[in-house]
Amino acid sequence: MIQRFFYAFSLLACTLLLLLIAANTTVPMPLHPAHRITLHGADFRVLSGAGEQDEESLNIGSVGDDDNAVQSIALDHVGADDFPLLRYSFANFPRTLELSLVFRCADTPKDVHAIALPRPEGGVNSYDLRTVPAWHGDILEVGFAEFPTAQSVAKGQGFHPFTLIHAELWSPSKVGAVSALLTDWFAHWPWSLRSVNALGRDIDTPRNFSLVLALAVWSFIALLLGILILGWRGRSIGIGAFACIAIAWLLLDLSWQSGLFWKLGLTRDLYAEKSWEERSRMIADAPLLEVAARVRETMRDVSPNTRVLVASDSDFEMRRLVYHLLPANVAPLALVTSILAQADTAQPTNSLPTGTVLVYYDVAASDYDAALGKLHIAGVDYAARALLETRSLRIYRIGDKP
Repeated sequence: MIQRFFYAFSLLACTLLLLLIAANTTVPMPLHPAHRITLHGADFRVLSGAGEQDEESLNIGSVGDDDNAVQSIALDHVGADDFPLLRYSFANFPRTLELSLVFRCADTPKDVHAIALPRPEGGVNSYDLRTVPAWHGDILEVGFAEFPTAQSVAKGQGFHPFTLIHAELWSPSKVGAVSALLTDWFAHWPWSLRSVNALGRDIDTPRNFSLVLALAVWSFIALLLGILILGWRGRSIGIGAFACIAIAWLLLDLSWQSGLFWKLGLTRDLYAEKSWEERSRMIADAPLLEVAARVRETMRDVSPNTRVLVASDSDFEMRRLVYHLLPANVAPLALVTSILAQADTAQPTNSLPTGTVLVYYDVAASDYDAALGKLHIAGVDYAARALLETRSLRIYRIGDKP
């Protein structure tokens, strides 16, 4: 009985020590912060969107023209090393928005730095800014930016009113470092393109210690203490190792399931009680869906088997427009021209065939000479006719006279 009690006490002590090490604390660091700077929500200036003061808090009622909301407050040259821990509190923060900290440093006052933060919920959240290289020197200004979750929430769909209650900057302390570590481990982070195969946090915000590594170390410690204190031998070591790994796996799975359940709630917030037609248009790149529809309308008299080549200054927009144009015979223009460039130029087939349709979306430089009716592509001039020319969308057909 005494051995079991000593084992439990030793495991608890090692767990606390592991938390302190994972939180990157030091022995001289005080338990509680010696200094705090409190920034009430009502003291923040609204730079984008609209807000209204409510006693000491700030109610954000709308976003700006860019679908973002930004609030900031000037600081009197606060030392980054003196106040490396951020504490922040919001109320009614919608699941459809991401939150970022924005700040300016004295050595580069014209540069605005931004770092993604865990979703503010369940009271006060913390973030350890010691992991952020840009947080250095004197800090002139800090603030928050809120915007729809990238690639998940369509423009104009994600905002609901919320309240900025307060923010705090703490001097180094063990309590602050551990609270930031627990926020990093268990707070909810928004969807990203890696969410489908990521365990836990799936964005590139700097961190001290991952939960997976911490639980692996904890399992090893629990097994080692069992061998040293409880005298596990032979079969007992196998059973103990299985139990330690199972407990760690269960804790990790519960944390992951919590994040998945929260993301499921985001999906419900967006799509519940909406028809399939409404849902199909609620995508992050809805403007590209409209561009694709306009391309189809322009090509209504063109054969369905016609090759369509797409170009854009943005690789993401080009690939998404190709996707939205499917099942047409569509491909990226850059891919086709690179294949032609590697082929034998003496062969007459190594050029774009007559009837090929070229779609240029948000391309700054024009390759079309309207006076000559020529389209210059990869060093070759093709006779072409403009089917549509607008500020952002241009469509041409090779082989047609202008």
